[in-house]
Amino acid sequence: MATISSGARARQAYKSAIRKQKQAWFEKQASCDTVLCLRYDEIWDRLPEVAQHLDIDDPDFIASFPPQRQRTGVS
Repeated sequence: MATISSGARARQAYKSAIRKQKQAWFEKQASCDTVLCLRYDEIWDRLPEVAQHLDIDDPDFIASFPPQRQRTGVS
């Protein structure tokens, strides 16, 4: 059965669903070494971990990684 909601209620439900999905993803990652979960703002601080996770031994991976730029989206 579907329900019709106001825009504000639908947005709140969507945000809640995303938070739950994100939490479930991070909890799953904690018990699984095949998925590396990180937030966008962590990428540059965790490049060695990213390289190791992807089995990249080339030091140029980190040296030539694009610099961090200001995010334009809001989450």
